[in-house]
Amino acid sequence: QAALGPPAPAARQAQKQQAESTGATSAARLPGRMAPRKSLATVVVLVGCCVGPGACADEEEDRRASQFGCTSFEDTQGFGLSGVLGPYLEDGMCTWEEPTDTVEDVFNMCSAFCGQGRLLVPLGIPLIGLTLEDMDMICLWDGPNNVGLLGEYNETLMRECKKGYMALELIKTRAADVVKEISLLHLEQLKFRVVMKQAIEAITATVSNEEFLQDLQLTDRAVRIMKYKERLHAIIDDNFYSLNAKPNLEAAMTRIKVAVAELANQLGRKEAILRSYVEDCGRPILAISAAEEYLLDICVQDSPRCLGDQTANGAVYHVGCCCGTMPATGIFDIVAYAEREARRLQGEDGDSTVDIGSIPDAIGIGIEVCFEAQWKAKSAKAALEEELRSSEQGTELLRMYNEALAAKYPIWIQECPADRRLAADRPPGAANGAANGTASALARDPLEGVAASLAAVGADSLENLRGRRAQGDTTKLACEPPGATTVSGLGEDIVVAFSKDTDDDLCRLLPPLTDGEDLRSTIDLSGQCEAFCGDEAVPLLLGGINFGFNHTAMDTVCINSDIVTTDQDRVDQCLKNSEAFQDVDIKVAAFIQSLTELNLAKILYESAVKAKLPEMRTKIEEEGDETLMYANNERKAEEYSAFLRDQVLKSVGANSQPALNYKVALDNMLVKAQALKDSVDAAVVAYTDFLENCGELFTGVGPDQEYLLDLCSQSSLACVEETSATHAGCCCGYMPYMSVGKEQTTVDSIPGISAASLRDGSGEARVGGRRLSQLPDYYDICGSVWQESTEMFEDFHNDLGEYDKSIFEAWLAKLNARYPDAKLCLFDPPEIPPTPAPTPAPTPAPTPAPTP
Repeated sequence: QAALGPPAPAARQAQKQQAESTGATSAARLPGRMAPRKSLATVVVLVGCCVGPGACADEEEDRRASQFGCTSFEDTQGFGLSGVLGPYLEDGMCTWEEPTDTVEDVFNMCSAFCGQGRLLVPLGIPLIGLTLEDMDMICLWDGPNNVGLLGEYNETLMRECKKGYMALELIKTRAADVVKEISLLHLEQLKFRVVMKQAIEAITATVSNEEFLQDLQLTDRAVRIMKYKERLHAIIDDNFYSLNAKPNLEAAMTRIKVAVAELANQLGRKEAILRSYVEDCGRPILAISAAEEYLLDICVQDSPRCLGDQTANGAVYHVGCCCGTMPATGIFDIVAYAEREARRLQGEDGDSTVDIGSIPDAIGIGIEVCFEAQWKAKSAKAALEEELRSSEQGTELLRMYNEALAAKYPIWIQECPADRRLAADRPPGAANGAANGTASALARDPLEGVAASLAAVGADSLENLRGRRAQGDTTKLACEPPGATTVSGLGEDIVVAFSKDTDDDLCRLLPPLTDGEDLRSTIDLSGQCEAFCGDEAVPLLLGGINFGFNHTAMDTVCINSDIVTTDQDRVDQCLKNSEAFQDVDIKVAAFIQSLTELNLAKILYESAVKAKLPEMRTKIEEEGDETLMYANNERKAEEYSAFLRDQVLKSVGANSQPALNYKVALDNMLVKAQALKDSVDAAVVAYTDFLENCGELFTGVGPDQEYLLDLCSQSSLACVEETSATHAGCCCGYMPYMSVGKEQTTVDSIPGISAASLRDGSGEARVGGRRLSQLPDYYDICGSVWQESTEMFEDFHNDLGEYDKSIFEAWLAKLNARYPDAKLCLFDPPEIPPTPAPTPAPTPAPTPAPTP
């Protein structure tokens, strides 16, 4: 029996049960219809026993089913890879059975074996097959004459490609952490602004409090500023330290530093792996299963012998299939036979009733940085927004923030239709107005809508003032802003500024800044102070309508006090270091955009592979037989490989446009990753210095070097620098942490008199003639990515139009499964305004015929 063929059924059944119990896959066979095999000797006996017409029909089917008795085989190049027996291999020759008698059948078998996204390499056609040596030359070899389609098999290369892919996924995870922490920092900054708003309100209330004013009046004038400074210090402590405003902001900054440091660490450690990944894994190579299966033996072509049969006389020709994959797309393997078996229902006799083409594909999706960041930040963001909404100021700031982002980044902030986003929540506060339709003061210019005057002016005095103004009896101060501080040896070139009406008149005689009021109030002065300091500094109002200080007294608060530190060099370095944050933001955005481009190129490549299958099949049907038929046996592999490469796989192979586009996107991603690495390496040093030296209140300085705003004189015509002067003034406590997260970092810590509310073009608001500046807007990393990607998405959808969109839709479905809150409409074609049709020229009226 050993001389006649494979073991008898009982022996084979025992072998099969032993293999199944040990998990062995050496006898791997794809699911299909297959009757129990019998040995050739058994068939002879059964045939001899047939009696009557049709009596041997069952035996004939058994004879055909056991025609060859083939078992799994190994490759001829010594790599230890095994072949998989097709489900119809034992049914007869290729042309005998419908499942294998056409090129289309061969393609279907090959497609089921390889799976979605892989490159199909059909080896032979039903009429003409190839030897195992020829098949291996095409699938495994990269020898002379460029025979191999997939290069020489390299097990190490595939492992390295997997490492590279996972390295990139880890880098993407760390980038998502940076995006998450920066987005949360913006909300922490809003909280800090709420506290600043509360501080100025507390200062204004203090300045307007009659009991406090009376207490000041009973205090010796020389020490009056000390009492006022103590009160300011208490307000600052209560708002910025007792409420954890500064510690919370500092903690947010520290988390950014940690996230950036970890990103820098991963980019450094994975740099060589990532470079090799881009250079070596962006071309098709052989895909095998986890069980090291590499080739599907589809059917016997010309003789009843098994593929790789070393005892056979003459060559053995079969039709087979191997698979290529571009590892950089994240597809490495084909689904192993053992895994396929686990996915289907199987009878005890091994017969299958499941179509092999119905096996689910194992392709997943990688990390999408922006959606990953949103998912990670979701709970912390909700908590911060809830905390902001607990106050009127916070609610209004959040509304303004969301509206500003929506105006600046409409694509990223847009709402998707219900059918394109399965779990959508409207942006917090996007549709919320102020309570009862009344806008908060934060929604308006700080000098508009201020409350009624709290100045302690009696009715008789007010009437007298009105009378004086009606008679035009007003006297302007003959003053100019001091050009320096009163502190000697400070080494700071900073100056005092006037507003547009500082020297027009006394405080209580100046026109009101609120419609319906008669005179200027302390709240008006507070609004001017807020405008002078801007959104990133604490306004320190010095005096009010009813009391004030001279320049020297004001400097005890504004210059190197227990409230602020005066060190412009340190502030300049802090602002310079904050630019490192800005640079990281921009480089992260560019890296994410390159990843998006890479994803789209991958989808186009996989769509091209799927779309070109009918074209490839037709090419083989029309020309494959001629190529194989007329090629010498020793050149069959070479000529058939050239035919596949130059004719069949031309539109999806390594040199096809979709593959080249993917390689370009891969190279671009590497360039952006390197730029990001350089940025974060520098940023880690800058972040450390920033956190160590910039976490306190500094004297704010404007674009014209102004640090102190002289608002008005309270009770005399004396200029602020005179000892007897009692002026209301304003300086600012600047927090450098507030400069982080901006699209542009200004060189000035406060707007100073460049604030629109403090100038009217008359030149009255003055300290010099330097250029005025504006504070920058928030920079949103993901908003910038999508806002700058319109052209990229337009090109993608134009290219996708020629392919089946099922790959793209499947990718979106997997994306939504991983990130339920993802806005799928972000991947829709951009809405390009239609080009208006040219207006037709008016038809001239017919010339009337002359009257005879």
